[in-house]
Amino acid sequence: MQASIPQVPESLLQKSVDAELYDLAASSGLIIRQDVFKIILELVRLNVPPTAIVDALRDMAHAKKQ
Repeated sequence: MQASIPQVPESLLQKSVDAELYDLAASSGLIIRQDVFKIILELVRLNVPPTAIVDALRDMAHAKKQ
């Protein structure tokens, strides 16, 4: 008789993956607020092209400097 493996709710699994990815980015030296990181992840999940995300971030950074 095999022991059943409990199913982890997808929402908890996603939070765990997001947290691990954030930790990986932080440990590699990326300095980013966690709320901004979550927004970028959501954009990637919505299939927004990475170049569009980079362009938007660049535009926001330039606007902030002015």
